[in-house]
Amino acid sequence: MREYAYEPEYVYIELGSSQKIAKLKVSVGDKVLQGELLAISKFIGNIYASVSGEVVEIVDMMTIYAKKNSHLKIKNDKLYQKYLHNCIDPNSLTDIRHRISEFLDYRRSPRELFNTIDFDIDYEYVIIDGISINEKSNCVNQYLLKNEIEKVNLGVKLLKTTLPRSKFFFISNLIKESPMTDVIYNKYDNNSKFKVIKKLLPGKDLSNLEKEKVLYIGVKEVSEFYNYCIDNNPESAAFINIYTETMNQFLIVPKGTLFSELCSKIGFQITDKVALSGSLYSFKKLKNLDFAIFQSNSYHLTEDFEINSYNCINCGDCDTHCPVDINPKEIMIAEINEDEKRIQKLNAYKCIECGMCTFVCSSNIDVLSFLRRSLRRIK
Repeated sequence: MREYAYEPEYVYIELGSSQKIAKLKVSVGDKVLQGELLAISKFIGNIYASVSGEVVEIVDMMTIYAKKNSHLKIKNDKLYQKYLHNCIDPNSLTDIRHRISEFLDYRRSPRELFNTIDFDIDYEYVIIDGISINEKSNCVNQYLLKNEIEKVNLGVKLLKTTLPRSKFFFISNLIKESPMTDVIYNKYDNNSKFKVIKKLLPGKDLSNLEKEKVLYIGVKEVSEFYNYCIDNNPESAAFINIYTETMNQFLIVPKGTLFSELCSKIGFQITDKVALSGSLYSFKKLKNLDFAIFQSNSYHLTEDFEINSYNCINCGDCDTHCPVDINPKEIMIAEINEDEKRIQKLNAYKCIECGMCTFVCSSNIDVLSFLRRSLRRIK
């Protein structure tokens, strides 16, 4: 078991809005185990317990996006006793495919680009993304490749078992070799992952990966295959980077930990600061700090921040490769400035959330996160 940087007295597991609340599989007063199924939602997928303990109540809380959603409050007994899901045969193609399909159908993912495997497709290539830009972003990749590389390798092995005819490539600037697949070592120097992959797969239309029979997946997802198929439990931890101009802390906490509690635990006074969510470049002012952490992320906390400053180099790749011919960069700028009329004028509603803009960005900006916020703004 991983050692948590902070063990909260309570965790708050998001269930969705009051209009779209998940179907509960447990009741108030029930004892639950880590990894036990708590609820099923067609909007956010299967919802699992991140700790063992007692279900206390259902409470309405603000999310990171300042939306009021229902949460399941669980008292953490700090024993982290695991729920025993049915074991599978790790050498059985059928068992692995069934478990991975189950996992992918129900996991909550911020980027569709990384989480779709269709076993009916005879993939020609599988690209595993193990890039980490610096110590303030992609903290999950850094941690997994430095501390849990065996788990990652076994996850790759599982994936290769399910896709035996595919050619695997591992792109990374953290490791140079793997016993499970070819490693393309890329010392990141503003050459985007997209350009590396384009060179690796000449002639492929990377705006439609499925059509080209290319699977693109992240290290975290590969690690989660191991969790689900070998440990027989979904990931219960969130990997968090909190940094300021003078501090940088990487922390592992149970999902559902309150962000404000975590800041207090590390001695950071948030009352006179502004919290910015997302990767190093996703400058989003948080309107609420008492939100439950539901996924791995980086958080920049600062007083001195210019809302219009970001690291876009105006290369135009996101516009060029957009499959619906909208202007992701301009929509991103409009969203940063909270200009709803401009967002509507730029036809943001046409966005299909494919993630191509983020995929091709040479500055590693999560452009898709801005487009999603703009969609929420106008809907």
